[in-house]
Amino acid sequence: MENQDKQTEIFNLRVDDTSSHHIKTIATWAVIIVITSLIGYVVGFIDYFKKRNQYEGMLSEDEGSLTGFMVKMGKGGNLAGTIISTLIGLLLCYFLYQFSVKAKRGVENMSQPDLNEGLVNFRNYFVTVGIVCMILLALMLIVLVFLFSF
Repeated sequence: MENQDKQTEIFNLRVDDTSSHHIKTIATWAVIIVITSLIGYVVGFIDYFKKRNQYEGMLSEDEGSLTGFMVKMGKGGNLAGTIISTLIGLLLCYFLYQFSVKAKRGVENMSQPDLNEGLVNFRNYFVTVGIVCMILLALMLIVLVFLFSF
């Protein structure tokens, strides 16, 4: 009976002290993931520019050779890949951060709209991850079919 007095309902979900603590813990871990991801993207760009300088040194040695051509192709591909992966990652970080802020606020203030908005952002995070995974699997399948067709 005493346990039921401590429970509060948010859109027919019972949020007691334990579930409130779990949601706050998930939100905290989401912020940690966002921060480490952002640090990773910065390190990725630093690594790209570091490797770019190495490629330019190699390019000046092998200007007209096949190696020089491959270095030029690799340099362009790395930039495109770095930018695309960073943009997708930033989108994921946005959804995860919004989940963290809104869910924590919703639980602390017992606000249904905030918790709903946080959970919608969490859903959007997983939908985006699923779509990216499907695209990557499709590209891998296309590459495998192309490789084994010859």
